[in-house]
Amino acid sequence: MKLVRSLFAVGAIGVVLEFGANAHPHKIKRDLVTEVTFTTVTVANVIVWVDDNGAPYSTETVDALATTVDPTTETPTSGPVVTPLAVPTSFTPSSSSETPVTTPAPVPSSSTVVVSTDSASKVVYSTPPIASAVSSSTSVSSAALVPVYSAIPISSSALVSTSPTAAAPSVAAANPPTQSNPHTSSGGFHLGVAWDAYTESNGANGCKSESQVADEFSAMASFKIVRTYGIDCSQVDRAVKHALANGQQLLLGFYMPNDTPAQAVQVFSNAIKQHADGNWGVVAAVTVENEGVLSKRMTASEVVNGINQARNLLKQAGYNGPVGAVETAPSLIDNPQVCEASDFAFANIHPFFDTNTVAADAGSFVQGQIAQIEKACPNKRVVVMESGWPYQGQAHGKAVPSRANQKAALESLRNAFTQDLVLFSGFDSTWKAASADTFYTEQYWGFLDN
Repeated sequence: MKLVRSLFAVGAIGVVLEFGANAHPHKIKRDLVTEVTFTTVTVANVIVWVDDNGAPYSTETVDALATTVDPTTETPTSGPVVTPLAVPTSFTPSSSSETPVTTPAPVPSSSTVVVSTDSASKVVYSTPPIASAVSSSTSVSSAALVPVYSAIPISSSALVSTSPTAAAPSVAAANPPTQSNPHTSSGGFHLGVAWDAYTESNGANGCKSESQVADEFSAMASFKIVRTYGIDCSQVDRAVKHALANGQQLLLGFYMPNDTPAQAVQVFSNAIKQHADGNWGVVAAVTVENEGVLSKRMTASEVVNGINQARNLLKQAGYNGPVGAVETAPSLIDNPQVCEASDFAFANIHPFFDTNTVAADAGSFVQGQIAQIEKACPNKRVVVMESGWPYQGQAHGKAVPSRANQKAALESLRNAFTQDLVLFSGFDSTWKAASADTFYTEQYWGFLDN
């Protein structure tokens, strides 16, 4: 298939969560934009928790030791070992140069957004928020964690979509499929669902409560794969606990460069030890970043080093499963070294952001993008980590958000895929902010809410 590439400015926003919660870099609703900078200091194993204004409000004692990691050499030990690491004890807020967002319009939801007036089909994607490196499975209660976000403009390139050939499927209810085990007979992942740990209440962003997390995992119980974002909000601890109860597996993710592999592995290992007696079987795969190369937060070589570091530390901790990084189709094609370093080619592919794709053709569009990735990343199995359709917002060419179209898109995706695809998203992302660049859809991708 001929590949057409064009560069254009993206209005999508990257979200950086510095000391609280986060799940995809996008604009976040707030009256004041604050950029937070961490200063790491070695202090007798104490964490000082501060609010958005930098004022301390509580302390916590933890094990704090410096950690060093060989970025390329893998030397598994005879038993699980995770080295504790130094944790930030203070941070200095600084004002952002970006104009505060005050628009009360519907807030965007899941995928990154790129708009172009070019006649060729465009693919636009979303990036999850970057979580703080301080959280652990035993972090303080969600009520004390108030996320701080700053917006980062994202740029992207476009791919020409394949011509849809599949017949339009009938509109069916968006109910999750029933599966009996985490893997298909061919070894792929069953259809999964994306989930984040963040919420918004009365204009304030924060972490979902334990009861809300329990209710949402109950609603996702028919899915055997759940994708998570970040290590804050005690989400790893809660996700492991509820996934084990439901017989599910997790695609665990964290956000470099804010979270280091050592910090993430420590959080993962703590949760596995606490809830699974050290058995990593609940983890289907680990990803070190989400669209970091696309958003220019990281270089491809930095991502490759991060994958190698994470794989080495995870093996020491007792995990020997797949490790990789999540990018969009254009980003993987432009940076095949990310594919080479990853065990799978993990990609976010959102048909809605192609102006020439209708909801009923979502499945064939994603298949076309996978074919492009396979050319750039031969011998790598492609796993789609996000794909879905919004039910509210503005139309984008032939892509129109509505409940009926969301059902049609999900039906099309299910008809096209029996494995290796994560539906985006289980629930609305009320914490995300409205943007014309994303056609005011960012909040409205949840298909299990109703």
